[in-house]
Amino acid sequence: MATPQQLEQARAAGLEELDRAEEEIRGAMPQMERLTESERTARSLTTRLDFARNHHLNTKGQPLDFSDPWLLPIYRDQSPLKVLRKCVQVGISEYLIVYTLADAAAGRTVFYVLPTYSVRNRFVATRVDRPLVMVPRYRQLMFEAVGDSDSRMLKHLSRGAAYFVGSNTPNEFIEIAAETAIVDELDRCDQENIVMVPDRLQAAGAPVTILSGNPTHTEFGISDAYEKSDQREWRIKCPSCNAWQRMDFFANVLRVERDDKGEIRSSELIDSAWRETAERDVRCYCNRCGSVIDRLEADPKRSCWIAAQPGRDTTGWTISRLMSARTTVRSLYAAWLDADGDPTKMARFINNLLGEPYSPPGSALTDEILNACRRDYAMPQSSTSPCTMGIDVGKLWDVRISDSPEPGVRRALFIGRLNGPEPCRELMRRYNVKCCVIDARPETRLAIQFQKELPRGVVWRAEFPSQETVKEVVKDAREGIVKMDRTAIMDAATADILQRANWLPKDAASLLKGEYYRQMKVPKRILLESESGQRYVWTKGTDHQRLADVYDKLASVIGGSALRVVSGSLTATVPAPEN
Repeated sequence: MATPQQLEQARAAGLEELDRAEEEIRGAMPQMERLTESERTARSLTTRLDFARNHHLNTKGQPLDFSDPWLLPIYRDQSPLKVLRKCVQVGISEYLIVYTLADAAAGRTVFYVLPTYSVRNRFVATRVDRPLVMVPRYRQLMFEAVGDSDSRMLKHLSRGAAYFVGSNTPNEFIEIAAETAIVDELDRCDQENIVMVPDRLQAAGAPVTILSGNPTHTEFGISDAYEKSDQREWRIKCPSCNAWQRMDFFANVLRVERDDKGEIRSSELIDSAWRETAERDVRCYCNRCGSVIDRLEADPKRSCWIAAQPGRDTTGWTISRLMSARTTVRSLYAAWLDADGDPTKMARFINNLLGEPYSPPGSALTDEILNACRRDYAMPQSSTSPCTMGIDVGKLWDVRISDSPEPGVRRALFIGRLNGPEPCRELMRRYNVKCCVIDARPETRLAIQFQKELPRGVVWRAEFPSQETVKEVVKDAREGIVKMDRTAIMDAATADILQRANWLPKDAASLLKGEYYRQMKVPKRILLESESGQRYVWTKGTDHQRLADVYDKLASVIGGSALRVVSGSLTATVPAPEN
């Protein structure tokens, strides 16, 4: 079979030689179209291991390092459903790239999802295009490809293909059929679009789904998926007492005391003899007998993956920097000291370095927080006092109506779902709504029509600008549009709840058959890191009631006053609503 060097010689010799070389390659290729799906899957495993061990180069031009004994079993896993809850920089991104290229080389189509369109572009440019150029085997497979597309979105290799999409581009979730779906950085993806990923695999004979990412909150995203898996942990056997245990920073490195909410109240290094001037690393200790334990134990008799919930269909892997030979314990301890007392840094330390979920205070709503907002009243059927209204438009219109019995308080008078604009207009009359905010997208035509059928200045259409930050909320009175920073207005609405200034009826937990609480808890506040710096965002999902509450919050403060963002929070003077 012709080598890449021979192909270059053939090109130099002229078209006739080149044609013969290309014909030789295609004649020697396996007849992919004759393989069954199970045969393609088996071929993908063989190819994956070959790529990883013999061909793949990372962005630095270096071969993959399998010195960590826990990594190779992940490459060999043939489960059709896989979950990887991981820390940063332990080789899982390279695994996903190798998996993608091997699947394509085996004749399969891969649907690879990243959080956003811009993240997709950076990822493909730096993590995919570089090895495709540097690795001769990959260049050969691209030359052999059926299809000549080579873009940020689509790569052809041999008889297969890989599509790279952003989770914020829903059209791509309804146009592509695939055999393998990979969702990278799950927690940072648009959760409402992610639910459509299984639809891309409906025609596959042997579908594979891989979910991966750094965790953020418990019961959310990758952590929720991991809890539903067989929950594999890399465990080490103590040389003294033979107790099997996973390496836990807060059990094997630190001795900690926690308060009744689980927050760490005090801590001390178990390795009391270690000093910063020491030439050795901080030691780890058995959480049962207290003996020194080797966190990098490689003997298969004393270290292995063990499933906490064996028998489940999904294989789940949780990966910490404590498992990596490229990480020192002293560096983790330094990061812990830097994060101690700072909720933001603590979240980054636990999420990104330990690969564990952690929710800083105020970053996610809970049943307990919502229950604290309940008061002893039932929602009335109408109101004579001035009210505000928030509407999130979808298949149904999710609605929140409030009055203000005390300064700074919103009291829920109506929480529900309606079948379109006419019932909403009737509610506005019954509840004496003076200011209403409705989302401008995606149902732009319906929102405009609803707005036009009511007195000018009563209904405003809300838009979230595409810019990462907006210093001032902009009101366009002529168009009836208000633009605001999404994170800031959600922060303000959340602050109402945390400060118990958002009153809910006594039966709030059962509203919409429990769906109200569920949707209020969907958004999570997470820290995004990009080339332009760090910023907080609230995740998206099936959160229509939460957005209705946010729009109602905005309606309560925009009655003609400028609304400004000050240090990440909202302040406003609230005059009488416009008529």
